[in-house]
Amino acid sequence: MNEQKVFILGLDGATFDIINKMLEQGELPNFRKVMKKGSHCALNSTFLHHSPPAWTSFSTGRDPGKHGILGFIQMANNAYGLQLVNGIDNRSSTMWEELTNEGRKVIVMNIPMTYPPKPVNGILISGLDTPSLDVDFTYPKNIKQEVLQNAPNYQINLHLGGYLYNDKRKMKGLNIIHENIESQRKTVLYLMEKYPWDMFAVRFNSPDNVQHQYWAYMDEKHPEYNPRADRKLKDAIFGVYRKLDEVVGEIYSRLESANINLIIMSDHGAGPRVGKSIFVNEWLKDMGLLSQIGKENKSSFRRLLDDTKFFVKGKILSFFLKSIPPHIKAKLTELVPWAAAKTANYLRFSGLDWANTRAFMGEVEGIRINLKGKYPQGIVAEEEYEKLRDKIISKAKMLKDPETGNNAFKGVYRREEVFKGDCTVNFPDIVLKPNDLYYLSPKFFRRNEKKPGVYLANDTHWRKISGSHSQHGIFIITGPDVKPDNQIDAADIIDIFPTAFYLMGVPVSDDVDGKVLYKCFNENFVDSRKVKFKKSDTKTKSDGSDIYSKEEQDELMKSLKGLGYIG
Repeated sequence: MNEQKVFILGLDGATFDIINKMLEQGELPNFRKVMKKGSHCALNSTFLHHSPPAWTSFSTGRDPGKHGILGFIQMANNAYGLQLVNGIDNRSSTMWEELTNEGRKVIVMNIPMTYPPKPVNGILISGLDTPSLDVDFTYPKNIKQEVLQNAPNYQINLHLGGYLYNDKRKMKGLNIIHENIESQRKTVLYLMEKYPWDMFAVRFNSPDNVQHQYWAYMDEKHPEYNPRADRKLKDAIFGVYRKLDEVVGEIYSRLESANINLIIMSDHGAGPRVGKSIFVNEWLKDMGLLSQIGKENKSSFRRLLDDTKFFVKGKILSFFLKSIPPHIKAKLTELVPWAAAKTANYLRFSGLDWANTRAFMGEVEGIRINLKGKYPQGIVAEEEYEKLRDKIISKAKMLKDPETGNNAFKGVYRREEVFKGDCTVNFPDIVLKPNDLYYLSPKFFRRNEKKPGVYLANDTHWRKISGSHSQHGIFIITGPDVKPDNQIDAADIIDIFPTAFYLMGVPVSDDVDGKVLYKCFNENFVDSRKVKFKKSDTKTKSDGSDIYSKEEQDELMKSLKGLGYIG
């Protein structure tokens, strides 16, 4: 076979920690079958295992330093403000763009960082960065109508954030997640049978949804575990995996008979979250590196009043997000088009005294130095830059959880130590990789919360999440030339791109960072087929800041807050 087809089934956040446990109990027959007939291993995510860089590295085969996407929001150029990130910010070519150039047919569905949908030789349905179903989220445009006619309940973002604050709501939320799996299943089967394709790539977001919200119901070691909780809630995560096992079976039965390769993968794994956050800006303030306007000169009463106003605003927003059902929340967004779009900027930058601030947290991925010439009120001279970075890194490595003695961070790095590529200069100057149990917060303590020398504190997320991401996802591959019952060493998420192109006989761009996973294939196949390379096409930077209207920014920001990506 010179030209093989590849179907990539993405299961956002799926982990072998769950799959293997269920396999041991005799469940997941279709996962078992595919693994028995093919090769598998843990899949190493991007250095920061967040969905935007991980899915973009999956789709491009390149380091975030080359494609330029590190999170859902990023600092605006030459300003103290944040802007939403979308597919236009991707500086590298994707699988589907390169396959289009090679004349191959593609269908792409629900992959993050694909909005607005770009022309492809086939079909593209955009993913998590899509503001709502009211926009043109498909290419070609007429596919949108087909999708919604075939699956009227089709959703890209579920708008569950905050709504699932008690067990009764969690039961309703579980039904919504299962309905979403069914809508995505119907759409996949409809498209794969009606339209021609050489590569089909789809993402089911349900594992990530259910693991964030329901982990504590399953995990007896979790501090929020309730042995008296409803059995359906305890079984929530396992129930989603069972449903997805049915999806695997339906897809694989169609592929196996046609000798088509199937790759099952996830962008990261999953694990517990204990409700603690590292208050990075508070820590920088106590080191004398960040200053708030007038705080030192205000009376105790004025500081208390400021804290109370901030607290009340947060409670009002939290009440709004918790009390309104998902289907109504999306509609009501139009009434306050400015609210959520300003929330992230408010929480990070309100009241900062830039003329006396040397370092600050902008995006949750790290710390920025307030450098002269880069920011409007930058005060750090170029010759001071490295010394200041070294000081912050050294101090951050010593930061510990006072209750457990655990290090707050797995690692603290200069950005160029962990990313490579021309886009690295746009990332935070210092990259923070927290312990998986903790989140990073740009907020400040209220006066009555402040404890000297303590920067980790309970910060129960308003959407009551108890699960988080972990470094390793899943990789399973089966096909006519794949070794059966074969476990290989851990692969990287960037390896999927060149491995898929290798199977398809398509040249791989010479700046792709991933490698072909030869150990997955039979020796005679590897001996008969050599990977082909081509010179990469340069891709110019586009400014995606005006892609969204104010209403669309607000809707998407609200959805991302609901997922826990924006504090």
